[in-house]
Amino acid sequence: KLHSDPLASWGTSVVCQVFNTKSNYILYSGGYTLSGPGSEAALVERALFSVHIPIDGCNVSYPRHARAEVNKAQTPLEAEFAWEITQAVMRMKMTRGQADTLYRKMAEWAEGRDAEPAMDVRDCYDWVRHRPMPAYKEKYLRVKDDLSRMGLQFE
Repeated sequence: KLHSDPLASWGTSVVCQVFNTKSNYILYSGGYTLSGPGSEAALVERALFSVHIPIDGCNVSYPRHARAEVNKAQTPLEAEFAWEITQAVMRMKMTRGQADTLYRKMAEWAEGRDAEPAMDVRDCYDWVRHRPMPAYKEKYLRVKDDLSRMGLQFE
């Protein structure tokens, strides 16, 4: 099952805040997903991680599948999607409370979903034209539409 516990998000937030106030190191966060590239579940997981990143004072990094295999680790879409979400959160000037409310809606939306296996990245991403293949693009747009209905305002 996908990990979407708001309490875990709270713990990560506390750690990030302490780290940012007690060091001069640039903190990166993004988390590894249980689901692989090409799957809708991977985009859902990426969204769950990304909504809190700017609130916690982190930078987006390593949008990868936790159990990566050769040609089944990541595509540019996952990183671009994470960036889109963090930009929307910042543009909306979300407070920690607003981000938490959104995260809780997202956690309910993700509840009960199973992790999905990775596709070969050559089957879900057009590396020559730098865009997702049609089936992966449909999943991306569906997840993005769901997030918009929950209140996240994309450009």
